[in-house]
Amino acid sequence: MKDLTIAIPTFNRNTQLQANLSSVLRQNLERVVILVIDNSSDIPVEQTLKVELETHPNILRVVRNKVNVGLAGNFIKCIEFCETKWMWLLSDDDLPTEHSVGLIKDTLIDKDDYTFINFSTHEWTLSRNRSFETTGMDELVCKVDSFQNLLFFSSGVYNVSLLSKSLRFAVMYTITVAPHLALLFCNLGKDGKVYFSEHELVKWKTPDIEDTWSMIPLSLGLLNLLHLPMQISQKNFKRLAAKLAESSLPPKALFLNLLLFSRGFTSHSQLRYIFHLIFSLRKPFATLNEYLDYIFLSLIVRNSHLFKLVANYYLTRKVYRVHSDRFNRV
Repeated sequence: MKDLTIAIPTFNRNTQLQANLSSVLRQNLERVVILVIDNSSDIPVEQTLKVELETHPNILRVVRNKVNVGLAGNFIKCIEFCETKWMWLLSDDDLPTEHSVGLIKDTLIDKDDYTFINFSTHEWTLSRNRSFETTGMDELVCKVDSFQNLLFFSSGVYNVSLLSKSLRFAVMYTITVAPHLALLFCNLGKDGKVYFSEHELVKWKTPDIEDTWSMIPLSLGLLNLLHLPMQISQKNFKRLAAKLAESSLPPKALFLNLLLFSRGFTSHSQLRYIFHLIFSLRKPFATLNEYLDYIFLSLIVRNSHLFKLVANYYLTRKVYRVHSDRFNRV
C-alpha cells in the first residue's frame, strides 16, 4: 500500500524531467509512487524514460494525454490519477533536494488530518525562518507569509482524500491558472488545517527566459477565485482580494511579459486591452510608483509602431536578459 504520490506534470521538458527523476529515484521511495503525466509532448515521455520504467516498474508510472490540456488541466489529471492519500506536485523543471522525499514523510507523520502542507521556497518566502500552521480560511488569509509561495506548485503537498471531493471546482476554475488554490479554498472552511514548513523541497532557480511561461493568464484569472464558495469573513475576503490582486503583474513586469509574448496576440488592440485590463485589476492596491510606471508605459503600449520598435530592440538584441531575473521573481 502506497502513502505518497509524487506527481510530475510535464510537456516538452524531457531532459529536465529526466534530471528530476534521477534525483528522486536516488532517495528512499518505500511506500511512494511516481506518477508522470505527459501532456502530449512532441517526443513521448515514455520513450525518454524507457530505462527508468524498466528499472522501477513498481514505482514509476507514465500517463500520456491524448491532447495538450494546458498547465491547469494537467494539474487536474494529477489529482484524477492519484491513488494515494497524499500527493506532492513536482514541476518538471524544479530540482528536488536530496532529502525531499524523506522530509515529506517525516512531516506527514503527525499531519494525517491536515488538508495541505506548504513548504518554503527561498525565492518566495525569504522571511520564513520558522514553521507555523493555520486553521480555517480566515486564519490562512491572515497568516500566510507569501502568496506567491502558495501559488508555487512544487512547494505543495496535498491531502487528496480530502481535496478530491471538490475537484469539480478545480475544473471550473482552470481559467485562474491556479486550480490547486480553488481546491484548497473550497475545502478549508472553518476547521481545515494547513501546515507551513520552514524547510525546502526544491532548489528553485530562475529559468532561461526562452523557457518561461507567460504570467498574463494568471494575472487575468486569479481574481476569479473570489467567486468560489468559501467560508470566510467579509474582512478577510477583502484581504484575500488584495493578496490576489497584488499577485498579478505590476506595470513593468506586465510590459516585459507583453514584449516577450507579443507574438501570441492577434492584434495590437488586443495587446493594449490586456495591458490596461490587468492594471485595472491591480489598480485599487497599486503604489504611487506603479501608477507612474503605468502612465509612462501606457504611452508606449498605446502606439503600435513604437511598441514594435521596443519589442524588436529587446527581442533581437536580447537586452531583456538583463531584466529576466526580476521578470521571473514577480
